[in-house]
Amino acid sequence: MSGNGGVRVVRHINRSHLLQHCTYCRLHKNQHRYLTYLSIKVLDVDSFVVPFYNIGIVNYLPRGETLDATDFAIINELEDGRISFKVIADRLGLAEGTVRSRVRKLRNEGKLQITGLVDPEALDEHSVVMVGINVKDMDLVKKGEEFSKLRGVMSVCVVTGRFDLIITVVLEKDYGILEFYTDEVSKIENVQSVETFVVYKSFDLRVSLPD
Repeated sequence: MSGNGGVRVVRHINRSHLLQHCTYCRLHKNQHRYLTYLSIKVLDVDSFVVPFYNIGIVNYLPRGETLDATDFAIINELEDGRISFKVIADRLGLAEGTVRSRVRKLRNEGKLQITGLVDPEALDEHSVVMVGINVKDMDLVKKGEEFSKLRGVMSVCVVTGRFDLIITVVLEKDYGILEFYTDEVSKIENVQSVETFVVYKSFDLRVSLPD
C-alpha cells in the first residue's frame, strides 16, 4: 500500500494477551494499535494517525493515552452490553461505583462506545456490499475519513494489497449500489477505481442500524 507508512497485519493475539478476536497491527515508527472486534470496540493508539474506521463503533484515543488493565477487564465484561455494573464489579472484585465511573470516563473521553449491532441478514430488504477502492490521493487516512461520512457506510479500512481502502456498505430497497456510487461516491475527489463485492452470506458480521 502506498502512503502513510505502509500498514501490515503481523499476527493474531489470543484472549490472554488482550481481548477476544483482536488483531495486532504495526505501523510506521513502530507504533502499536489494537483493534477489538466485539459488540464494544476500542481502538487503542499512541498517535493520532489512525488506519481504521468503523462508524459509530470504533473511537480513537488522544495522543499518549492508553487503557490500563482495569479498563480492559471492564470492557471485556461489557462484551455483553446488557450486563449490570454490579455484576461486573462482583466478577472483578471492584466497587460498583468504580466500574460506573470508569465506564462514564471512557465514554465521555470518546474511548468507548456501547452500540447495539444487528445481523444484516435480519434486516428486511437490506443488503451488504464490500467495495475495494483505489485513490490517487496519497493521504489515505484523510480519504478514509471522507468515505466514512457517506450514507450507508458502516466501516472503512486502510489496507495493503490491490486496494487502498475497503469499505462496508449497507444498502436498502430504495438505495442500491447505483445510488451509492452516483449520489455518494461522486462526492469524493481523486477516486481512481472501485470494485464491488456483494455479500451473499456472512458469518458473525454485525452492523449498526442504518440511519
